[in-house]
Amino acid sequence: MHIFVATYLGGSYYTLKQNIRKVSKQKKKGEGLMKQLMNTSLKKASEKERTAVLRLEMDYELATLFEAIEEKNEKKMKECKQKLEKIRMELLRLKAF
Repeated sequence: MHIFVATYLGGSYYTLKQNIRKVSKQKKKGEGLMKQLMNTSLKKASEKERTAVLRLEMDYELATLFEAIEEKNEKKMKECKQKLEKIRMELLRLKAF
């Protein structure tokens, strides 16, 4: 017995002519795709949130570095530069620039 099934897969509609056993497998696969899409969207949301936090941390460290430069505090300047470098690397990893 054959039936026609329309499923939403990765942004396109496909019409599949399958028997009942294959349809049930396809349904399970479609559920897996939905979970994958949800995980991807949650990951993107958390990356955006992390990027915002990193930008705030960068602003704070830049202000701290400015104060250290005004005070001519070499130790504080070095610490700020190291923190800024770590923030920069993470932002690059998240491709936020």
